[in-house]
Amino acid sequence: MTEQYENNNEDEISLIDLFAVLIRYRKLVVIGTLAVALAAFAWLFVLPKFVPSLNKKTLTISYALKTERLPSSVFNATGYDVLKSAVNYMQDPAVISECQRDFHVFENAEQAVVGGTFSVQSSNASDRITLLCKIPAEKENELNAFILELLKSTNSYIEDSAMQRINSLEENADKIIEQYGNF
Repeated sequence: MTEQYENNNEDEISLIDLFAVLIRYRKLVVIGTLAVALAAFAWLFVLPKFVPSLNKKTLTISYALKTERLPSSVFNATGYDVLKSAVNYMQDPAVISECQRDFHVFENAEQAVVGGTFSVQSSNASDRITLLCKIPAEKENELNAFILELLKSTNSYIEDSAMQRINSLEENADKIIEQYGNF
């Protein structure tokens, strides 16, 4: 029984021995820890300033827009859907290029739409349009100005195209009244 007890003692490691090894190599432990911390600091904070491709801070910004529908009688007569027209107009790369000419939010307007950097989604149930933009963090202010420009352009487009259809409706109504006015 004492032999078994003595064999078990040989397999044990003393905590004092472990601490003695740590104390003996304390300089290596401290220097290694500092080296890893310094490398992490350089990777996160210093390198992105000198190598722009390492600066990967991007923002995903969402804008929610509410549209107004045409009265049902005008909608039925013209077939003009404000929501669908606005979404189609905002997804056009030519429109995005024109609106961002002063802001340079996206490198390429067509790639922004196709690549998902800029997306337009609609919800027919609530007449809402959601714009999702993924941009570098430093372009946030430019994005806000770009969105305002895009909204102005979209409003002008909707007003012009809707008024053309409404005016043609009025002209057709006048012709019908002239033709059948004697009834």
